[in-house]
Amino acid sequence: MGSKIFNPAPAGRCHLFATNYLAIQGLKVLQELKWKIPSRVAVLSFDDHEIFKLYTPAITSISQPISAIARKG
Repeated sequence: MGSKIFNPAPAGRCHLFATNYLAIQGLKVLQELKWKIPSRVAVLSFDDHEIFKLYTPAITSISQPISAIARKG
C-alpha cells in the first residue's frame, strides 16, 4: 500500500513527513522499494528521532519548540 504513495517518483524528489513516526514508516517503504537516500530520494521530517542518525547522511529533521507552542496556546 505504501509503495503507491512513492511510485512513480522521479529522482531528486524530497518527501516531507509531518511527524517522525510517519517518517519511520516512510523509510520502511523506501527500503522495500530499494530507493537510496539521498541519491534517489531525500527525506525531511518534523521532529527528530534517534533512528534518523542511523542513516548516512542522517535524515534531515525540523525541530519544533513544543513547550513554547503549548504555552502560547
